[in-house]
Amino acid sequence: MLVAYLQANATSGISSADMSVFEKAERLRPDLQAAVNVIGRRKYIFPREDDSPVDLAGTNLPYGYFVRGEFSRAYLTGADLHHAWMMDAKFDQVQFGNADLSNCWMRGCSIRGSWLENVQGLTQDQVNECIGDSKTSLPPHIDPPPSWGQSA
Repeated sequence: MLVAYLQANATSGISSADMSVFEKAERLRPDLQAAVNVIGRRKYIFPREDDSPVDLAGTNLPYGYFVRGEFSRAYLTGADLHHAWMMDAKFDQVQFGNADLSNCWMRGCSIRGSWLENVQGLTQDQVNECIGDSKTSLPPHIDPPPSWGQSA
């Protein structure tokens, strides 16, 4: 239900002219942030038949607060997450294809087994602060930190 709400209300392609003064502020709209908070609190136990992956593909969630949330196995393809706070959150096995991760704060963010090859705005410094592994797929210009083991 909350995923559907985010898909309907946080879609990409919103023009600046369509945004309220509050939406232009450097934070996510309160209703959208509340939905993200609840989704991030779900417990991830793999596998669970009743817990399908969260599909937030194409959503517009800049400045979102994902800190310590559980977003593993989510679909974030094409999502706008610039300036998001992702510290100590779990984004394991996430599809980030074409997502915008510009200026995200990612210290301690777990991205084990995630696909980040075509993301926009990802830097080496951001990746160095993340927890990953040899199954994490990075863009060609980013090297996995030595702590991750051998590159896949």
